[in-house]
Amino acid sequence: MIVIEDSHNGNDTIVVGHWCNNGCTTFHLDDLNEICRKHFVAEFDKQELLEALKTHDPENEDWELLSQDEDNLAVIELLLKNGKVFEKFARSKSWEIRREVARTGHYLELLSTDVSSDVRCEVVNHGQFLDAFLNDSYWYIRMVTAQKGHRLDHFINDIDPEVREAVARQKYGLDILKSDNDPCVRWEVAHQGYALDELVNDPVHWVQRKAREMLAAQA
Repeated sequence: MIVIEDSHNGNDTIVVGHWCNNGCTTFHLDDLNEICRKHFVAEFDKQELLEALKTHDPENEDWELLSQDEDNLAVIELLLKNGKVFEKFARSKSWEIRREVARTGHYLELLSTDVSSDVRCEVVNHGQFLDAFLNDSYWYIRMVTAQKGHRLDHFINDIDPEVREAVARQKYGLDILKSDNDPCVRWEVAHQGYALDELVNDPVHWVQRKAREMLAAQA
């Protein structure tokens, strides 16, 4: 591992394996020149890093030793970028570390019931263990689950209209959702081209307008 203190913009630059974090962004060492150009890294800072890399062997890190520094999010992130995913990271007290583990696609079953909604958001994005999110306390997670087409028969009755909108986008249950009490859901039903003859008489003018637009497009 390389640590250059007070480097780019006063931040420490850390290199672990093939990856680097300069306090502003995390990048693969192959992209060093492009990152320096894009982020206006001073030539002195770039040359200082290049000099340090001359003695750096990215394949010869002590991964187990580095994994013990669980309070250093930057180091843990770099370990994960190098594909070194330890189960203890998935059980870390830091929700940020657990979120980074979820992003890698490892230990998703364990993290699907995480107390942090940020972690669960990363898990649901992978489209696995979706049953764990059927009654999630965070509407956004339920919405993403519905967007993936999972258990639409369950989500059609969700208390949040954003979730029911996601169901309508899947063209599921439109015969029910056309009468939904939320106009945003009915607008989505019209957008799907369903029940237009009914929705042109909707009590909400912008639902009517969408129905008319769709009818005109079909003419």
